[in-house]
Amino acid sequence: MRFAPRSDHAIRLVAKTLQGLIAAIALTSSNAWAQSTNSTFSILFVGDIMLDKAPGALIKRGGDPFASFAEILHSADFRIGKSGVCSRDRRGNQR
Repeated sequence: MRFAPRSDHAIRLVAKTLQGLIAAIALTSSNAWAQSTNSTFSILFVGDIMLDKAPGALIKRGGDPFASFAEILHSADFRIGKSGVCSRDRRGNQR
């Protein structure tokens, strides 16, 4: 499998994300799950979460676009998701 070369910015972003993840895991060491006899934990990564169009319409109707994945999502100790859309400020400017 071949991967496209990454920019220095992308590498720094991934490094900061992993640092945050490690910090979050360290901070949760006092949680009940960390005190159990089980010394493992699970991390679930999901990407390109899109909440416009059909998922957005479902949310407006009171539905949950993640319902079909609920069992998988709840099975992990940590869930990390990446938004697949651009964010905009109140004026509608892309950020």
